[in-house]
Amino acid sequence: MSTQSVLNEVAQERERQINTYGWDDSLNSKNDWAAYVTTYAGRARDERIGEDFRRNMIKVAALAVAAIEACDREYPTQGGQ
Repeated sequence: MSTQSVLNEVAQERERQINTYGWDDSLNSKNDWAAYVTTYAGRARDERIGEDFRRNMIKVAALAVAAIEACDREYPTQGGQ
């Protein structure tokens, strides 16, 4: 699978998170984001390599994107380019 295909899956997961939970990302602290990412990374670690591992890693990546988006909103002049 290509990098672009994986990134598309991450983007789809991010959209699912937004549509399912309607998260107000501004309410999350840096510690909250780290905890979310750690939770799903821990779930992935506990799975054997396979579909469950992969699904959790996609969630980890989407949560990391959400954290970066929240950071960019809070500190717009520091946003990556």
